[in-house]
Amino acid sequence: MSYIITTPQIHSQIPSGCHLTEDVANPDLNRYFRIPDLLRNWPWPRRINPHYSVCEMESTAWCEAIGTFSLKVQDAFNRCLIGLLGALAYPLLDKAGCRVGCDLMNLFLLIDEYSDITDPSGVRQQADIIMDALHHPHTARPAGEWVGGEAARQFWENAIKTATPAFQQQFKDAFKLYTDGVVQEAEDRARNYIRDIESYLDLRRNTSGVLPTFTICAIHMDLPDTFSSIP
Repeated sequence: MSYIITTPQIHSQIPSGCHLTEDVANPDLNRYFRIPDLLRNWPWPRRINPHYSVCEMESTAWCEAIGTFSLKVQDAFNRCLIGLLGALAYPLLDKAGCRVGCDLMNLFLLIDEYSDITDPSGVRQQADIIMDALHHPHTARPAGEWVGGEAARQFWENAIKTATPAFQQQFKDAFKLYTDGVVQEAEDRARNYIRDIESYLDLRRNTSGVLPTFTICAIHMDLPDTFSSIP
C-alpha cells in the first residue's frame, strides 16, 4: 500500500517498518512510502457477535429516532453498517453488551461529524454537554440544546442497565480523555497546527476513541481502576 508524500520533511519522520520507495533517475517521483501488510500474519480468526443483526437494526432505529442527521445523510451512514464494527469489536458480549457496542460506534460518528465542522469553543461546549449527559443520564436535557447531548444521555441510560458500577466510572474517565482530545484536535485545526508524528500519535490515542472502545470489553466486569492504568 503506497501513500503520496506531501512534504520533504517526511523523510525524517517515517516510522520504523515503513519503507520509502525511491527512484534515483527521477527524484521528483520520490513521493511514496510503503506500509507493511500488518495483517499478513494475523493469528486469530475473524469473529462476529451472534447478536449483530438484531443489534445493528436496533441501533440504527435509535439513531433515526433521535433525528441527528437529515434523512439523506442518515441513509448514507446506514449503508456504512456502523454497527458491524461494534459486533466485530465485541464478539463475546451478550446481546445487551453488543447493543451498547453498536450504539457507541454510532455515537462516535455523531460526535465526529459535528466536531469536524465546529470551531474550538463550539467543540468545547459539545464536549461539556456530552460529559454532563453521561453524569446525569436520567435528567432531561435542556430545550434547544445540541442534539449530541440527548444522544449521549440515551446511549448511557441504556448502557448502565447492563454495566457494572466499576465499568461505569472507568468508561466516563476514558470518554473524558476522548472528548478533551477532540477539543484539542479542533484547536489544532483552527490554527493550522501540524504535529510531528510522536505528538500526533499521543493525541490520536485519545481522538480515536480507542480507550472507551477497549473499556466496553469490561462492561460486565468489576475490574479495579488500577487495571485500566496499566501501560
